Amino acid sequence: MAGSSKRGPKRKGVGGGGSSKRSPSGSRNNRHRHAGRSKVGEKGPVVFGRHPVMEALKAEAPIQRISVARDASGLPKELFETAKEMEIPVTRTDKDRLDFLSGGGNHQGVVAQIGERSFTPFESWLKKLQSEQADLVLALDQVQDPQNLGALLRSAEGAGCKFVLVSTAKSCGLTAAVSKASAGADQHLVLGRTAKMGVALEKLREAGFQVIATTPAAPDPYFKIDLSRPSVLLLGGEGRGLPPHLKRVATHVVNLPMLGKVQSLNVASSGAILLYESVRQRIEQNL
Repeated sequence: MAGSSKRGPKRKGVGGGGSSKRSPSGSRNNRHRHAGRSKVGEKGPVVFGRHPVMEALKAEAPIQRISVARDASGLPKELFETAKEMEIPVTRTDKDRLDFLSGGGNHQGVVAQIGERSFTPFESWLKKLQSEQADLVLALDQVQDPQNLGALLRSAEGAGCKFVLVSTAKSCGLTAAVSKASAGADQHLVLGRTAKMGVALEKLREAGFQVIATTPAAPDPYFKIDLSRPSVLLLGGEGRGLPPHLKRVATHVVNLPMLGKVQSLNVASSGAILLYESVRQRIEQNL
């Protein structure tokens, strides 16, 4: 059964105000913060219970996603406001899912999944981008597979693309699997997150960036675009690709020519091709 173990004591009443058989030393806040953390299968560490999740938010823990019960009542308004400010996705789900994530713990209708590190909220990310005068960005909308995200981060770092922007909804978090797939490249990147990718792209255009989107139906191949200019390389997630409203924001929509019978590449391969076309052009122009 997920979350159970015969080798250690079972944790009870985490964050719920109930008693615990263990009496760790330290402050009440520390007790909540650490007692609420568990590891459940491949889902990684979690914090569950109203007080522990709130304390994790206040401590700016690397929360990737917060799941709350569909019928939960009495959750603090501050929890939702803080999550929104930090651009952490909050999703409604059923009790069985929360039971699974918490390993059967007393979750009180809320579970936060913890990653290896935090994303930077968009406005702070944008300020850092402008202060460093970076001119190449990788923007990823709804990339869900950790292997794909890790591979993209590895390609970005290798291509000198330090700034990566990820959509909040339906995107993979910064998990241990992502870090491993990136071969540690994620540690050298500035990783931002936004709940409104379209708005973020508009702001990048206002800042002087061209936005390059890819789709198989586009008339022009990717190598016709001048990628030595300040550029955002925009890629959609597995399966659906880019939604129409993001294509409309793009300044250029290009294709990756396919000469075989299979008419598309996965997002990690597409991203690597675009990133290294940018490298080729910049080397050619001695930039």
